[in-house]
Amino acid sequence: MSTAPQSETTFSVREASEVVSLTPRQIRSLITDDLLHPGRSASGRYRLAFTDIVLLRAIAHLSADGVSM
Repeated sequence: MSTAPQSETTFSVREASEVVSLTPRQIRSLITDDLLHPGRSASGRYRLAFTDIVLLRAIAHLSADGVSM
């Protein structure tokens, strides 16, 4: 699980998808497959930290280059 300090900016799955050019479904699949470990909000929604975004960008680049996850 991501251990972002409370003052750190976090992103929703939708916001992250816009930044990294992956669909929300792809991001949720990476979470389900245990490749990504975001925190959760008080309401139970995923919240991605900056480090999660960096990892997602790397995954997006690898995918674009034909590497399967």
